[in-house]
Amino acid sequence: MKTTRSRSIVSNQNAPHPELETILRRHQTTPFRKPIARHTAQAFAAVDTIVHKRSAPLILDSGCGTGDSTQRLAEMHPHHFVIGVDKSEARLSKNPFYSPLPGWLMASKHRDFQPDEASAQPSNLANNLFLVRADVIDFWRLALEHNWSIDKHYVLYPNPWPKKRQIKRRFHGHPVFFDMIRLAKYIELRSNWQIYAEEFAIALSIVAHQKIAAEEIKVVQHYFSPFEKKYAESGHRLFRVAAEFRL
Repeated sequence: MKTTRSRSIVSNQNAPHPELETILRRHQTTPFRKPIARHTAQAFAAVDTIVHKRSAPLILDSGCGTGDSTQRLAEMHPHHFVIGVDKSEARLSKNPFYSPLPGWLMASKHRDFQPDEASAQPSNLANNLFLVRADVIDFWRLALEHNWSIDKHYVLYPNPWPKKRQIKRRFHGHPVFFDMIRLAKYIELRSNWQIYAEEFAIALSIVAHQKIAAEEIKVVQHYFSPFEKKYAESGHRLFRVAAEFRL
C-alpha cells in the first residue's frame, strides 16, 4: 500500500521574524487576562484531582494529537505520571487509552487512585498516563496557578502557523509563552520547520538569559509518533530545542 507523503511547509518568511523580540518584551510587561474557557477549567479540575492522589513526578505532553507520543513518553519514563493534552476529540478518540471525562473519573473518584490499581483505561500503561481533551493555553495557565510541579514538558510538532503575519499564533509569539516556559525545569520542542525551532530557541534565550540553540535531528532512533515518522520518511528536516532552566 502506498504511503502518503507529508507536504513540506510553505511560508513567505525565510528567517526568524524581525519583530519577535519586540513582541516578547510587550507580552512580558502586559498580563494575559483572557478568561479561562469553562470546558478546560472542568477538564483541568478533574485531572488535578487525579494528580493530587499521585506521588509520581509529572511529564506534560502538550498538543499530543492521537496520544502516541504520550504513550511513548510513558514507556520511556515508567516512574512518571505522563499527561497528554489535546483539544481534538477526534484525534484523542483514536487512542485506546483515551476515555472522555467525566466517565473515566467517575470510575475512581470515590476511592484513592493508586499506581498499581486497574483503571478504566486498558493495559498496564494506564497506570502512568492520562489523556485529556483541553485547550493547552488555558491548561498551562491553570497548571501554573495550581503550582503543578512538572519535571519535563514536551511540545512536539505544534501547528507552525507559517505565514509571516501569523507570528503571534506561534507559541513563542503568544502572550501565554511566559506561563508555558515556567511550567517545568526542562522543556523540549520539536518541529519540521527550521524557522519555528529557531524562533523558539531565540525566545528562550532572551527570557532565560542564556544561549539556547535549535539543533537538527540527524538520526531518529525511536520516533515519538507516527507523525514524526511520516515527516522523516517524507524527507523533512526535523529540529529540536531542548533547555533546562528555572525562571
